[in-house]
Parts: sequence; structure tokens; C-alpha cells
Amino acid sequence: MKLKFKSFTLIESVIVLSLVALLLGLGLALRPRQNQQSFADFQQQFAANFQRARLLAQAKEVESILDFQSDQLVIGQEVLSYPVKSKVDQTAKVVIKPSGYVAPGHISWHQDQVTWRLIFQFGGGTYRFEKV
Repeated sequence: MKLKFKSFTLIESVIVLSLVALLLGLGLALRPRQNQQSFADFQQQFAANFQRARLLAQAKEVESILDFQSDQLVIGQEVLSYPVKSKVDQTAKVVIKPSGYVAPGHISWHQDQVTWRLIFQFGGGTYRFEKV
């Protein structure tokens, strides 16, 4: 009696695996983009860059400038994009003195229906974000 094995051939297995790989590749390519920055991400990036700018101003004894443009924030050579769908109400430049001093003031911008405010307080470089 002759035994017959019923199984997939190598060619059939390769075809099935290539179809599965193609579907996975299409699924990854067509997924929603995750490059939309949230406000929490912006706050973290701002904190790191602001601290770096203050330390650089104090170390080199020169002024650092935070340039709040309508669509982005420029800190020295670094450029931070604002969160998606947000714009600054009024462009402004904030100066960090060599001593680390930052004049009290605030910057406001809108994101959809929400207004955010960055408040520099007490002149010592302390700041906070608040949702208005």
C-alpha cells in the first residue's frame, strides 16, 4: 500500500506568505499618520528647548531669543512646530537675559475651540501653560 501525504507544496506556501506580507505592508502604509503633535508633546519639547536656551544664555553670557512666529517657535537654531490647527494670536519675541531673567508676560494661541496661554512669571524664567 502506498502512502499519500496531502500537504501544501513549497510554491503554494510561498504564494500565501507573499500575499500575507503584501496585506501587512499595505495596512502599515495606509494607516493614519501619527505625526500630528499633541499639546502635551509640544509642552515637553518647549520645556527641554527653553531650559537649553536658558543654560546657553547663562554659559555664554549672551541673550537668547524665543521667536513666537505665527506657525512655529524658533529658539536659537531649533524650530518647534505648534500643535496641529493652532496659531499664535500675536507674534512675539521673548528675550532670555544672560542672567536667566525672562520678563513677565504671556503668549496666547488658539487650537480649534481652545485657547492656550504660556505665562512667564516672576521674571526668573518660571513659566506655566494654562488652558483658558
